[in-house]
Amino acid sequence: MKKLVVLKLDGSFDQGFRVSLEIGEDGSLPDVELSDNEFRLPPLATLPNIYQDWSKIYRSLDGHRIKPKKEQIFHVKFQSLKQECHEKAEIIKQSLMSWLQADSFRLIKEQCLTQLTPGDEVRVIIRTTEPQLRKLPWHLWYLFESYPDAEVAFSSLSSQRFQRSDRPNIRILIILGNSEGINVAEDEKLLKEYCQKAETVVLVEPTPAELNAHLWDDKGWDILFFSGHSRTESTKGRIFLNGTDSLTMDELRYGLQTAVRGGLQLAFFNSCDGLGIAAELESLHIPQIIVMREPVPDTVAHQFLKNFFKEFTTGKSLYQSVNIARKKLQGLEKDYPCASWLPVIVQNLLEMPPTWQNLGAISHCPYQGLAAFREEDAPYFYGREGVTQKLVVAVKQKHLVAVVGASGSGKSSVVFAGLVPQLKRDKKHDWLIVSFRPGNNPSESLAIALYRKLENGKEATGDEVKFSHSPTLPLSLPPAPFPLPNPRLVELELEVELKESAYALQNFIESITTASPKSHLVVIADQFEELYTLCHDTKERKIFLDNLLNAVENVPRFTLVLTLRADFFGEVLSYRPFADALQDAQLNLSPMNTQELAAAIEKPAHSFNVQLEPGLTQRLIDAVLHSPNHLPLLEFTLTQLWHKQRHGWLTHQAYTDIGGVETALANHAEAIYAQLSVTDKERVQQIFIQLVQPIIQPIEISADIRRLATREEVGEDNWEIVARLADARLVVTNRHEITKIETVEIIHEALINNWRRLKQWMRVDGEFRLWQEQLRAAIRQWENSDQDAGALLRGKPLIDAEEWLLYRSNQMSATEQTFINLSLELRERDEQEKNADRQRIFIGLTGGLVVSLLLTSVALLQWQQAESQRQQAQVSELKSLNLSAKVLLNSGNEVESLVSLIPVIKKLQQLQSLDFKTKTSLLTSTL
Repeated sequence: MKKLVVLKLDGSFDQGFRVSLEIGEDGSLPDVELSDNEFRLPPLATLPNIYQDWSKIYRSLDGHRIKPKKEQIFHVKFQSLKQECHEKAEIIKQSLMSWLQADSFRLIKEQCLTQLTPGDEVRVIIRTTEPQLRKLPWHLWYLFESYPDAEVAFSSLSSQRFQRSDRPNIRILIILGNSEGINVAEDEKLLKEYCQKAETVVLVEPTPAELNAHLWDDKGWDILFFSGHSRTESTKGRIFLNGTDSLTMDELRYGLQTAVRGGLQLAFFNSCDGLGIAAELESLHIPQIIVMREPVPDTVAHQFLKNFFKEFTTGKSLYQSVNIARKKLQGLEKDYPCASWLPVIVQNLLEMPPTWQNLGAISHCPYQGLAAFREEDAPYFYGREGVTQKLVVAVKQKHLVAVVGASGSGKSSVVFAGLVPQLKRDKKHDWLIVSFRPGNNPSESLAIALYRKLENGKEATGDEVKFSHSPTLPLSLPPAPFPLPNPRLVELELEVELKESAYALQNFIESITTASPKSHLVVIADQFEELYTLCHDTKERKIFLDNLLNAVENVPRFTLVLTLRADFFGEVLSYRPFADALQDAQLNLSPMNTQELAAAIEKPAHSFNVQLEPGLTQRLIDAVLHSPNHLPLLEFTLTQLWHKQRHGWLTHQAYTDIGGVETALANHAEAIYAQLSVTDKERVQQIFIQLVQPIIQPIEISADIRRLATREEVGEDNWEIVARLADARLVVTNRHEITKIETVEIIHEALINNWRRLKQWMRVDGEFRLWQEQLRAAIRQWENSDQDAGALLRGKPLIDAEEWLLYRSNQMSATEQTFINLSLELRERDEQEKNADRQRIFIGLTGGLVVSLLLTSVALLQWQQAESQRQQAQVSELKSLNLSAKVLLNSGNEVESLVSLIPVIKKLQQLQSLDFKTKTSLLTSTL
């Protein structure tokens, strides 16, 4: 919590100071007000003199950024000055501490201890007109030992506030004054290094006219920075612009007043003896001023500037940044006595200290959009502290833990930004943590993850693990720290073993844990549902699950953690051994409640001193409270709001402009799409339909899912568009560790579920995409069979492929087109061979028929000849019988003659082939 403590000190060192106190939340009315004549600091007239004694010794040291007066003499001895300076500083400290422990001041401390907590960020502002009070090192007050995040500033008794002008970005006016004997160029270098998001204008040894003209710049300035020589003369400060020109602040009054009205928030004088400068600037009502109490050495000036802007530009408040940068100067005090005493803040009481964000800069976004929180994002991961602790306990007690939740419920974030950092902070165990996603080749993914992460025993802990390879694996790994001769060979062999033996993983892990008895290996299988959506080989899936189960059941000091979408839980349970193992291993990730959502929304912003307008947090909560799968949309909305912040505030107007949680992502995608040309829009459609996975097998799921596509699959010509989509945070590109193949996937399934245009594309192209995934499965089978022609397409599948190729060739990869064309070529060859066979048969049949006809003709001729001869014989026989009958008749034997004619007539009737004329002639001769 941020608190404000205001001490008003009215009086003098001769008569003492009357004290009043206000304590409250920063930016609000005070909760405590104490103003009584009994609250006093007693007279201590000697304290300014004690300080002056120290100051004389300190100023005798060399290397300061102070312009000496002509009458000053510097021929002094430095042998004992540093030691004497430390001794005088200790006297000041003891005198100040004794003074602040006065009974009449004790109630001030007691009230602070009652109202403040050690974790509070506290601004302590001392309001006084006594210049000597500002010189004292108030940060040494014993009260600050209880509040490490408290910093002191000074303020006058009168203040005025101006309305600040809006600017699209931060503007810094850098004045590099007279640099005789000092290195002001280093200040410029540091400012440009840490203020890259600001517009900077540098004036090198300007004339008074040049400086004044820039102060009147119509665009205005946010920060005024001076580096060079300066000093305080009486109560006025003087800066030295070049070798001849110098100015007091009064001589820049009108230009500075214009700059203040134009929005100047911070004047930073990284030069010597700046309290006189601060007093004059304060009268112009500049909101915040940072100066050095005394002359400052070059090294100290550089170090303070570096550490201040390093903190300030990454989200720390101005007071925190000064506090951290000032305390770090203590490391220089052996060579530069009292360096941590020098920086001081002078504050306009009516102004809130600016942050880098509310000056207009947009620093690193603590929200993750549609991506999951990773380990490096742990400082900004809030709202899941309770379930994270349960997960940590489960991992320490069990060998299998399944984090199950709806899509978009934050499963991966809980594991990587919650569990992993907690385990690594546990010093009682040496946690070895390996993570992978199954993908379409889970054995390969696991083999690469195991070996790459644990290669030579180098993990996050830095411990060495000596591998002794399992006896089932053919290659024996050399012990760490010697590099392996061929790491890829080991990965391939482990992959092969995982595909062939259900005990390969167990053996491999046992070799690790045996070699490192203190280690506990945690393997994280993220997005475990990919085992069912991307891996279509049921045999490979079964042996992979068996490998995991055997390792879980048989290896001590090993835990498997998996994240799983709830709508795929039934698929996991379909394999009985794995279902049994999950009986007591499931950790359900329930929706976040109101308090958890508020923490997830507000705390990341507060870590950068960015606030949400009142009511905006509740507005966001109302949009997602009853829709757990809208968490990615909430993060995306917050990311959009972050980039639209105004002066460190996330606003209702920005929330309305982006369309709220429900439509922010779709609006963003649609806005990106609308900026494209007609041609590019067609290419974007081709890209996105390749990034959605149509479900081939009958899996009951609640929505479409994303898939990882290769550069070839989306089209080489489309990759430039892919890069633009990645810049717009709609897709994520990557490169395979082994194959070096570039890949792309939709940043989150929430985009599939909420972008209506993409849904329409899938309705139109869904049939094609379903067929295409089936084609790719056939191609994988063909490739696994060493491109055996027997695995090419035939029949109806080939007819379908030929038709799709005709109309959708521009949406097919070269591999897919080649596969179809090879199948078509095979079909053509098969048809050619069939035609050739038919021709051979026809020719054979034709030739046989001719021969047959010839043979038949010969046979017929021969038969005809034989028949003719037979008939002639029969006719001769009939003629002979007929003759015998006639002889009998002529001899008077008529009866015998008639009897002998009967066989002649019968045979004559039987001669069917005998022509009619011959039959008639024979018959006539007979009669």
